[in-house]
Amino acid sequence: MEKVSVSRTAFVNLRVLLLLALFTGSIVAALFASTLNGWTRHRGTNPIGFRLGPAMPRSAAIKTSSKAPSGSAHWFWQRPLPQGNPLYAVSFADPNTEIAVGEDATILRTTDGGAHWTIKTSGYEGAGVELFGVSFSDASNGTAVGSNFFFSGGGNAVVLRTTDGGNTWATKYNDPTPGILLFGVSFSDASTGTVIGVDFNLGAALILRTTDGGETWANQNGPPALYQGISFTDTNNGTIVGVGGVIIRTTDGGNNWTPQDSGIANGDLYGVSFTDANNGTAVGADFDTSTGIILRTTDGGANWDSQYGGTDLGFQAVSFTDANTGTAVGSSGAIVRTTDGGATWVEQASGTPNLLQGVSFTDANNGTAVSLTAEIIRTTDGGTTWEFQSSPGPNTDNFRAVSFTESLTGTVVGLGGRILRTTDAGQTWLDQVSGITSDLWAVSFIDANQGHASGDSAILGTTDGGNSWVIQHTHGFTSYRGISFSDANNGTAVGQGPEALDGALILRTTDGQWLKGGHFPFWSLFHRCKYWDGRR
Repeated sequence: MEKVSVSRTAFVNLRVLLLLALFTGSIVAALFASTLNGWTRHRGTNPIGFRLGPAMPRSAAIKTSSKAPSGSAHWFWQRPLPQGNPLYAVSFADPNTEIAVGEDATILRTTDGGAHWTIKTSGYEGAGVELFGVSFSDASNGTAVGSNFFFSGGGNAVVLRTTDGGNTWATKYNDPTPGILLFGVSFSDASTGTVIGVDFNLGAALILRTTDGGETWANQNGPPALYQGISFTDTNNGTIVGVGGVIIRTTDGGNNWTPQDSGIANGDLYGVSFTDANNGTAVGADFDTSTGIILRTTDGGANWDSQYGGTDLGFQAVSFTDANTGTAVGSSGAIVRTTDGGATWVEQASGTPNLLQGVSFTDANNGTAVSLTAEIIRTTDGGTTWEFQSSPGPNTDNFRAVSFTESLTGTVVGLGGRILRTTDAGQTWLDQVSGITSDLWAVSFIDANQGHASGDSAILGTTDGGNSWVIQHTHGFTSYRGISFSDANNGTAVGQGPEALDGALILRTTDGQWLKGGHFPFWSLFHRCKYWDGRR
């Protein structure tokens, strides 16, 4: 089994600020944390995914459905399944047992090769903790790391540990100090492991080392950098990669770290995988060429050779099972595979257009990759075919509004004119044809049959539960962000755009014909409306 872990980072396209904070310390860190605390609450969709740098911009962490409130026994994921939080990393405990980690301290576990996944308790649900890395050294012992810096401004840099194959997890390290990020972890055996991150308060890289299974941790000194990926093959030999193409190497268990020359002029490295002390591969993104990076060494990093000449924008993770066989994943669902030590890399079809953030193989044939949109894909034939273990697959959901008229029957609408309908309280959702491709932002039903949806440039109506939708009103460059009906005839839509010359508008109908009911200054933007009885 591969004794490495590839960590995933989940942060915004502010590479320059991050580096500045790293070297200037707590003042910039505090400002950066404050900015992110507000900025990341407005999340958007990026089909490419995220990277640190201009080659691959991204918005804050992306979701395809509303996050289920944590800490409540009354909320359950219905779509996507098994859950909808972004996933950042995956690691095999044994050929059948895998652990995937992600946003909101999500931990997923399977014991049947991914046929079924269950959500395990991390202890940090609802605390804003993002788990960025996970590493198993054997079937029982595993470690996950993360922090909540980006979403709350500080605290809860955590290391979680399991000794029962991921069924239960205990905290082995928790630093409540704001401005500390933990990105990656690699254990070479049950006792010996290393965690990487950054302490913005000190303006320094963070390397933590344990030799007793996480009971105690010692700080190690490394060159200042924003570390991203780590791989140890034994207790002594390990490699860390990071922003700016940084590569550092230890041969004495981290007592000393030596910089190595990656040859990267303007790019970042995100993942690294070694199969022994000499043979390793690092992946990332080159911002000069806007293409991915794959570097290979056969001498422990004394020399690194570039191997990739394709067009994928970047690679986020890599997993090798022996010196010759490995897989890298990244932007827009990219997967490449080598069976000759990287002399050639062959493109594989993942089936998803979304950013793949983590990958782990147990042998040459069996592997799993996870995505920013909570997708889990699996191969049992070395990547010749990849199958979705999450649903829907691929996951392109991005919903904006929901309306239920009674406990069983409801409708959701979203980007790209998407409309889904359930008649069994959400156990199943069926696609409906909206007839448009522009985004829908609001929906209102008065009973099981009669409803309206509104969005960019259009207002739609249905009288048969959504089996057919008809455009009732349209106006270019106008966005109808809210809609509400009190009965079959009387309704109001609100929005903004040129239909109201001075900005925001209110449209009113009593018979299906939409008339302006008023308009307001452009800054007065309406996003929702309610009648006095609370009906949407």
